[in-house]
Amino acid sequence: MESYVFDRREGDFALLQREGDVKRVPFSLMPENIKEGDVLAFDGECYSPDICETERRRQRGEELLKRLLQRN
Repeated sequence: MESYVFDRREGDFALLQREGDVKRVPFSLMPENIKEGDVLAFDGECYSPDICETERRRQRGEELLKRLLQRN
């Protein structure tokens, strides 16, 4: 199963990132209530939210920001 990060919507397309590459996918294939930064799992047919991975990445980002701010 492949994982992508939802970057943004451009018109009728969703831009998904994976390992530095960007993929344009019809926005109609996206799950409801998608937000920038959400991780999506793709099983070859459909995209579904990977809630655990999304939360893990958000927490890691918050921890990194906190450490950076503590340095100054």
